[in-house]
Amino acid sequence: MTASEKYLREVLDIPESVHAGDFKVELTGGFTETEARLAEYVVTDQLRDAFNDALSVVQAAMRDGTSHAAYLHGSFGSGKSHFLTVLHAILNNDPAARAKRKLQPVIAEHDEWLREKKFLMVPYHLVGAADIDSAIRGVYVAAVRKLHPDHPTPPVYRADAMLEDARRQRDFLNDDKKFADWIGSAAQAAAKTVHPDDLDVIAGAEISDWTPTNLDRAFIAPAGEPIRDALISALLSGPMSSYIRGASGDVAAFAIDGTHSCVMSCQHGRPMGRFAGHNVVCDLLGEPMLPLIIDWYTTILDLGAWGAVYTEGWDRQVVARQAVAKRTKETINRQRIYPPLSRDRQEILAAAAPIVQTPPAYGRSGKPSS
Repeated sequence: MTASEKYLREVLDIPESVHAGDFKVELTGGFTETEARLAEYVVTDQLRDAFNDALSVVQAAMRDGTSHAAYLHGSFGSGKSHFLTVLHAILNNDPAARAKRKLQPVIAEHDEWLREKKFLMVPYHLVGAADIDSAIRGVYVAAVRKLHPDHPTPPVYRADAMLEDARRQRDFLNDDKKFADWIGSAAQAAAKTVHPDDLDVIAGAEISDWTPTNLDRAFIAPAGEPIRDALISALLSGPMSSYIRGASGDVAAFAIDGTHSCVMSCQHGRPMGRFAGHNVVCDLLGEPMLPLIIDWYTTILDLGAWGAVYTEGWDRQVVARQAVAKRTKETINRQRIYPPLSRDRQEILAAAAPIVQTPPAYGRSGKPSS
């Protein structure tokens, strides 16, 4: 081998092992690795049009002063998170984004409204969230606290219960000066600490002193009033910070079989709905209610053209594969999860009966079998 010759390993960085996750971008990680993500990003004509569409949505929202939502659809590994990472860089006027040659025409088209703006990007997911509202608000609060720890906590919670607890604490102390000391001055001082480059944070009015008059006004003010929001923010940033848990949602859960928690799937959701309807009526009529116990658990994973995998039990023992499991999955998706379409009253009522169905059938016989 001559001095000018090289091995392939000296030219390319070839990993010793490759996993599916190596080909996707974690959205939260991408936001902190902008330069690297932009360097590896290939802007096609289709992507350039998509960025133009996305920026137009943001522009319209700013122009109209209203919320505009957009849905980015794509299969696993198709580049959704990578796309949003680059969009985040464009919205933040990142030099690396502006230097990307194929992005420059798009940025130039929007530069007049884009250049002087600042945006707070809040990446979030719904795994384990009680609802969309609490997921968005909870992660927004976490993002503000991380990026702007000196700012007061945004008052985005359903705060009536917290204010009632604070009112009882005020009555117990029976001294507004002690109550003001209990709230603390950190939030008030932080509200005054404004840096010219900071993003605007949703917060209440700046209260320099929690006098008895200010406290009275804050406690009786309706939702949305600045002085009420200021008190909420001070309480959340101080002695009642545990109420922040309310923004991420407290998910009600119970052991579906005495041991395992229920899961968000049709096999638990459908019987829960039937039993809930039955028990509501029983409760109104003073009749005994029925407990819900589901002592079986299955998982059917659709794998596209290959078929599917059907497992039983919480340890997921495989009992059917490929076309056999695929037929069961299609039966569930196309028939089992839907109410009767016959419009027959008795059939519809029968479908709402508080019973737990048997596991989905599989195998040639149409019955569960191993």
